[in-house]
Amino acid sequence: MCDQQCQHKHAMAGGFGEVQQADETVQALCDAVKAQFLEQSGVNTTMFEAISYRKQVVAGTNYLIKVKCADEMYAHILVFQPLPGENKPPSLISYQLDKSEGEELVPFDEEEAKPCEGEEGSPEGESIVPS
Repeated sequence: MCDQQCQHKHAMAGGFGEVQQADETVQALCDAVKAQFLEQSGVNTTMFEAISYRKQVVAGTNYLIKVKCADEMYAHILVFQPLPGENKPPSLISYQLDKSEGEELVPFDEEEAKPCEGEEGSPEGESIVPS
């Protein structure tokens, strides 16, 4: 579920860093938000592999991550990791579906992304993986 953490996407003052190869830390973030992504996007997949990422330090850290959802299907997800002292789990802020392996990982405007659950414009459920 999404709570006040969604408001962090409205306060992205600093820029995102360079694209880097995903590591165990980024995969752990993906694993932590996978259930949120599956529920909110309607995607039906067991694969959720972090490929690459960019990060932005705010009052915590925003991670823009390219995730492989199936053989030829990718998504870009925006995950917020609160500061360590807050003792809160990472949360899915927004996502984009129908991405390709070679597609550049660039910050996306709110209008181009699917907002987190409970915000205006939440998706009804969209599947990128054939049933």
